Amino acid sequence: MGIEGNLNFGIMEPFGKKGFKTKFKERDLPLELLEELNIKEDGDFNSLSIARVRDIERLRDRDIQEALTILREIRKNREHPKVDEKILTSWNSMVIITLFNASKIDSKYLKLAKESLSKLEEKMLRGDRLYHSALLTTTPKIEGFLEDYAWFIKALLTAIV
Repeated sequence: MGIEGNLNFGIMEPFGKKGFKTKFKERDLPLELLEELNIKEDGDFNSLSIARVRDIERLRDRDIQEALTILREIRKNREHPKVDEKILTSWNSMVIITLFNASKIDSKYLKLAKESLSKLEEKMLRGDRLYHSALLTTTPKIEGFLEDYAWFIKALLTAIV
């Protein structure tokens, strides 16, 4: 047996007229591949299936490649989730602190940490007031809370240490 592990290919729609069985039959693929890819007729999460390749060595097989191509085609047609464009000063500060800490192990994170801190400061600090939240395209209006000041200051201190 090959290398064990899971390779997720996203959540797939349940079977239907345009479902996997029809697509697999159209391309002469064995229906056993559905089971091997963990795709079930009734799904395993809210009536949906999470496609997985358990044996990474099988990724080289033509049938698996063809099956994954079908799954990617089906996935293209799904409705994508809404992107949250909200900026929260405290949460962003926590991530920036983490990036600065990660840069001590791998320097590739330092540039991202500095840029992120600069952009957060530019967006959320107006004069001597720090703001709590804003959308990417709007001016912040809600003044910062104690947690925003605490995490932002910690991010600034982490940047100079």
